[in-house]
Amino acid sequence: MKTIVIAALSIVLTIGAVLGFFILNSREDISDVNGTNTSTITSQSPTTTTSAKNVLQSSVEQPKSEKLEKITITIPFDPEDPVEGIMPMGETIEHPEHEIVGGHPGIDFQWYNHTDGRPKIFVSAAGVISVVAPEEDGALAVTILHDDFKVVTDIGEKTYYTLYGPVDSDFEFKVGDRIESGGFLGYVYDYPDTDNPKLPPNVYMIHWEFGTWETVRWDPADTSEGSPPEFRLCPMTYLD
Repeated sequence: MKTIVIAALSIVLTIGAVLGFFILNSREDISDVNGTNTSTITSQSPTTTTSAKNVLQSSVEQPKSEKLEKITITIPFDPEDPVEGIMPMGETIEHPEHEIVGGHPGIDFQWYNHTDGRPKIFVSAAGVISVVAPEEDGALAVTILHDDFKVVTDIGEKTYYTLYGPVDSDFEFKVGDRIESGGFLGYVYDYPDTDNPKLPPNVYMIHWEFGTWETVRWDPADTSEGSPPEFRLCPMTYLD
């Protein structure tokens, strides 16, 4: 009896092994000897394949901004004539987000009851005067591009910039003039006396910005110049 049972089990196992061999070899997604599953590639839906291709194509077509060498900048005023007040960049009580996107876009340096006349403003880094824009009462906003660090590609340009304003109207430079780091730029505009209880009388204040200035052309054949976006940076790690 025992011999019969063992013989029956042997027959069942043999039949099972044979059937398993034929079933496995009849599957379309059988792996090759290197372990590559052919069905993983051939059975992907057209939607999935196209989507992956689009992502790859999109990443290739996106213009890439080159990394600038890190610039070293100086404070825009004489440390022997220090400021008495500072309005920091970002969201503040005076510059909430709902009034200005991202809050205050730069730093305001303030002098109160300045007895030595108008404070002087100095250039934070060597560069070329790019914009001289009129403000109220003849004052000016001056933008300098620090082109020693300019990166030029087939899709545009990128460099650092600083902005100073309001500079008083006896400003002596013009667009295109080059000025060296620490060079005298002009005098801070003297704000007229106001009834604002938050401000003491005889206030001098200069708004100063630092960041990158970038032009991007999606079509390399398009040489037209648009309005370059300004990307403001916190100056703390760039100061000398």
